[in-house]
Amino acid sequence: MRFPKGVPELTLLLTVCYGPRFFDLRMLQNSQLRTHTPTEAEPTAGERLQASATRFVTALIERDSQALISQFSKQGVVMESDSEPIPLDKLKVELQKSHQIYCMYFDTQCLREFPNFRREFSLRETLVRAKSFRLQVGLNPDLQKADKLNRNFGDARLFVEGNPDRGQRGEEFCDLEYVLEDNHWRILLVRFL
Repeated sequence: MRFPKGVPELTLLLTVCYGPRFFDLRMLQNSQLRTHTPTEAEPTAGERLQASATRFVTALIERDSQALISQFSKQGVVMESDSEPIPLDKLKVELQKSHQIYCMYFDTQCLREFPNFRREFSLRETLVRAKSFRLQVGLNPDLQKADKLNRNFGDARLFVEGNPDRGQRGEEFCDLEYVLEDNHWRILLVRFL
């Protein structure tokens, strides 16, 4: 098909699925048939939330404080439900060796030097010593409705079988609340059960 001089080309895109291949049929000045293989589908919000929660657990097990910090919200993180958010800059300091939050996450021996934690295990040690653990995640539309900025929220609960701190009280171990910031799930709240 030829277009008169000065008239822009018309592009018509029609995608046809035939078996494992996709065909783009384009009507251009010089008609052509192109084939390409499909790209992987984008993960759903729930799948991305599951991946974020899994990265949280991996960062704990590997003692990777930088990976943990990268998962925290820019707004700060509430540690336990009744506290004010700890600003991200302060969390970066607190996640250095010998600080209380670092000890709580990664180092049992260091944690037990703090009077209120003499019999507790670090989160990392709890996971490493457990028989098994699993994550349960879900989107939280109720928080989104209540949020003035209409942000997306998600929840993750970590269950630990054989938790040395809570052997007789069930498998629930930790709740995480996430917010979608800059297209990434970020932790807003960490609550230990």
